[in-house]
Amino acid sequence: MMLGWRGAAMVYETAELNAVAPTPLATPLILPQGIWLLGIIWFSIHLTLYLIQLIVLIVQKNYREFLQNYGVDAD
Repeated sequence: MMLGWRGAAMVYETAELNAVAPTPLATPLILPQGIWLLGIIWFSIHLTLYLIQLIVLIVQKNYREFLQNYGVDAD
Protein backbone atom coordinates (compact mmCIF):
# COMPACT_ATOMS: atom_id res chain seq x y z
CA MET A 1 0.00 0.00 0.00
CA MET A 2 2.72 2.44 0.99
CA LEU A 3 4.77 1.61 -2.12
CA GLY A 4 1.78 2.32 -4.35
CA TRP A 5 0.99 5.54 -2.51
CA ARG A 6 4.51 6.90 -2.78
CA GLY A 7 4.84 5.64 -6.35
CA ALA A 8 1.68 7.49 -7.37
CA ALA A 9 3.00 10.65 -5.70
CA MET A 10 6.27 10.29 -7.62
CA VAL A 11 4.50 9.81 -10.96
CA TYR A 12 2.23 12.78 -10.22
CA GLU A 13 5.21 14.99 -9.37
CA THR A 14 7.05 13.85 -12.50
CA ALA A 15 4.02 14.73 -14.64
CA GLU A 16 3.68 18.12 -12.95
CA LEU A 17 7.33 18.97 -13.57
CA ASN A 18 7.42 17.50 -17.11
CA ALA A 19 10.65 15.78 -16.09
CA VAL A 20 12.78 14.15 -18.77
CA ALA A 21 15.73 11.78 -18.65
CA PRO A 22 19.18 13.38 -18.79
CA THR A 23 20.03 11.61 -22.07
CA PRO A 24 20.20 12.77 -25.68
CA LEU A 25 16.69 11.35 -26.26
CA ALA A 26 15.23 13.28 -23.31
CA THR A 27 12.60 10.59 -22.68
CA PRO A 28 9.73 11.82 -20.51
CA LEU A 29 10.18 10.11 -17.14
CA ILE A 30 6.46 9.56 -16.73
CA LEU A 31 6.66 6.69 -19.25
CA PRO A 32 8.94 4.31 -17.32
CA GLN A 33 7.63 5.46 -13.95
CA GLY A 34 4.02 5.01 -15.06
CA ILE A 35 4.74 1.48 -16.28
CA TRP A 36 6.49 0.74 -12.99
CA LEU A 37 3.49 2.04 -11.04
CA LEU A 38 1.08 -0.09 -13.09
CA GLY A 39 3.23 -3.12 -12.28
CA ILE A 40 3.12 -2.32 -8.56
CA ILE A 41 -0.68 -1.94 -8.71
CA TRP A 42 -1.07 -5.20 -10.65
CA PHE A 43 1.13 -7.03 -8.14
CA SER A 44 -0.85 -5.62 -5.21
CA ILE A 45 -4.19 -6.68 -6.69
CA HIS A 46 -2.85 -10.13 -7.49
CA LEU A 47 -1.39 -10.56 -4.01
CA THR A 48 -4.62 -9.42 -2.35
CA LEU A 49 -6.72 -11.90 -4.34
CA TYR A 50 -4.34 -14.75 -3.48
CA LEU A 51 -4.45 -13.84 0.21
CA ILE A 52 -8.26 -13.75 0.19
CA GLN A 53 -8.37 -17.18 -1.46
CA LEU A 54 -5.84 -18.50 1.05
CA ILE A 55 -7.83 -17.21 4.03
CA VAL A 56 -11.09 -18.65 2.65
CA LEU A 57 -9.47 -22.08 2.23
CA ILE A 58 -8.13 -22.00 5.79
CA VAL A 59 -11.46 -20.86 7.29
CA GLN A 60 -13.31 -23.59 5.36
CA LYS A 61 -10.70 -26.09 6.61
CA ASN A 62 -10.11 -27.22 3.06
CA TYR A 63 -6.53 -28.23 3.74
CA ARG A 64 -6.26 -30.58 0.75
CA GLU A 65 -6.86 -27.78 -1.76
CA PHE A 66 -4.78 -25.41 0.38
CA LEU A 67 -1.77 -27.72 0.18
CA GLN A 68 -2.41 -28.47 -3.47
CA ASN A 69 -2.39 -24.77 -4.38
CA TYR A 70 0.06 -23.34 -1.84
CA GLY A 71 1.95 -26.26 -0.36
CA VAL A 72 5.50 -27.35 -0.94
CA ASP A 73 5.86 -30.02 -3.61
CA ALA A 74 7.59 -32.92 -1.83
CA ASP A 75 8.24 -35.08 -4.90
